[in-house]
Amino acid sequence: MLAIIFAAATTPAAEPDQVQTAAASAPWWLQILLQALATGIFVLGAALITFRSVQASDRRKLEREDQRQWDNERKQAFVAIAAAISAAQLELHRVRSGSSDDRLVAILTVLEAAMTSVRDEVELLRIIASQPVIDAARALQERLAGLWQDALLSDLGAPTTDEMLGVPQALWKAFGEVDDLLDQLRIEIRAEIRVDTRR
Repeated sequence: MLAIIFAAATTPAAEPDQVQTAAASAPWWLQILLQALATGIFVLGAALITFRSVQASDRRKLEREDQRQWDNERKQAFVAIAAAISAAQLELHRVRSGSSDDRLVAILTVLEAAMTSVRDEVELLRIIASQPVIDAARALQERLAGLWQDALLSDLGAPTTDEMLGVPQALWKAFGEVDDLLDQLRIEIRAEIRVDTRR
């Protein structure tokens, strides 16, 4: 091959017959070597293209798996938050029929448990979620903490029995805001995990 190129370069107007003659006059081992070199370059190029293609495919597959994992983590965090809120609402509903002292203790206990659970999930979301999801989760956490603080202040203030009877009902009504914040968090989570929100 090199002999052909050299012959073509040194002969300004080489005829096709002359090029074939130059190639035919090259030693047989040089012809085999040049063919092997050309084949090797072709095989190496094909192997490199295949390697790059497989590498890109593996990277895309890994990214998809990571995305699925984070989506599942976000869903589980939302379910844990919703379960904690639901447990607090259920306890608020139950304590309406209890004695006034027991009511506030039960409310404080369940709100504290809900706050702890929500706080843990918000910390997880701060690692794996976008800012809109984090903001919605923190707003929910802060409102829940506000409800707990209201109940605690009622307990520390030693309200009269009549005032005490109003605490669970007031907290129950305030939980409407918590429900709205939970709905907002649900919307943000659905957008984050690419669920069609029109459904």
